[in-house]
Amino acid sequence: MPSGAGHDAMVVGRYVPAAMLFTQSKDGISHNPKEWSSLNDCTQTVHVLKRFIEKVCDE
Repeated sequence: MPSGAGHDAMVVGRYVPAAMLFTQSKDGISHNPKEWSSLNDCTQTVHVLKRFIEKVCDE
């Protein structure tokens, strides 16, 4: 999914491959004190990261 997010990946990506993993936030709010993600959404994101790391380590 394309993102306008700059974050550190924008700088690091010039030198090495970079990716960002997003967790769904309630009502799409981010970078705001009202930002909130459910424990289930956070857990699912961690599982996606785990599978990604396992796949990269197997290569």
